[in-house]
Amino acid sequence: TLPSSRVARWRSARARWEPVRLRAGRVMQAMEGKLLRVGRAAVQCETFDGQPLAVALAGIVRAIELLPRPDASGREAAEYNRRSGMVHDFLLDWAFVRWGLRGAAPPSFTELHAQFAQRARIPFRDEDPMPPGHWLSWFLASGERPRHIDLTAMAMSEERLAAVFAGV
Repeated sequence: TLPSSRVARWRSARARWEPVRLRAGRVMQAMEGKLLRVGRAAVQCETFDGQPLAVALAGIVRAIELLPRPDASGREAAEYNRRSGMVHDFLLDWAFVRWGLRGAAPPSFTELHAQFAQRARIPFRDEDPMPPGHWLSWFLASGERPRHIDLTAMAMSEERLAAVFAGV
């Protein structure tokens, strides 16, 4: 789970809202017995870009795909939990970087960031709701530059790649 001490304050011309404490984390088992958790019941994570809703809808599709019967086998439930856990961890990675939370980074984010920092490569991660281009854009917009540029990792010409990393 991520640190939960972050506070957001919202103001608008018409209304004032009280500060909201942002909490992030996920359940370890999205499927337990006959209980199926989807959306906010499975993962608490606000990114303010619509991703939590997309993840909730994907969870419903995953449930229909893997749990077609009310009495699903242990294997089907385990696969649902495995895939849901991956998706939720990846969404928490995105929330971690979006909010700039302090504290220990999630392990999956640390691995992803190390790949970018070394060679400008964002690996494809099964079930990741964020495409590699989103991660590349975020890191580059944050001013980060990799130690080495791996031309095979990019589908760009050498000139275009040099311009992107030069900040043009």
